[in-house]
Amino acid sequence: MNFSFMFFIAVLALFANLTLALPGPNPPIKKPTPTPTPTPTPTPTPTPSSTSAPTRTSICGRPCVGRACRYNRTLYRCYRESN
Repeated sequence: MNFSFMFFIAVLALFANLTLALPGPNPPIKKPTPTPTPTPTPTPTPTPSSTSAPTRTSICGRPCVGRACRYNRTLYRCYRESN
């Protein structure tokens, strides 16, 4: 084997080694997942004024919140005032 053939094989091996050591193509950049926007909570409906709708009162004489009123540890039912 002559010197030029051995030199060609050495250069070919060096070139193959360098191409294997090169980094591959860049992986695709992952797009960040958008953070979901929080859904706004519905605003509570305002309590109707005394002029717009009949109010509920109870035995305890205070305006009711819901269907009952607590007075002296006793739960009283509310009733609708008549106009």
